Amino acid sequence: MRKKVMDLLRVNWRTMAEFEILYKVFSLTIFTPLFLWAFNGIMKVSKNTERSTPIKI
Repeated sequence: MRKKVMDLLRVNWRTMAEFEILYKVFSLTIFTPLFLWAFNGIMKVSKNTERSTPIKI
């Protein structure tokens, strides 16, 4: 089992590294602002916040 895993890592290391880099870039540039925007919109609609301004990073 361990040999199979090591063989897969040896063959597919570049694909896995590229995926990790793309995942982190998309998370920081697209998904985080999108979810923050959605959260602030929900808070504004529900008026469930004591703060008058939305959350900012």
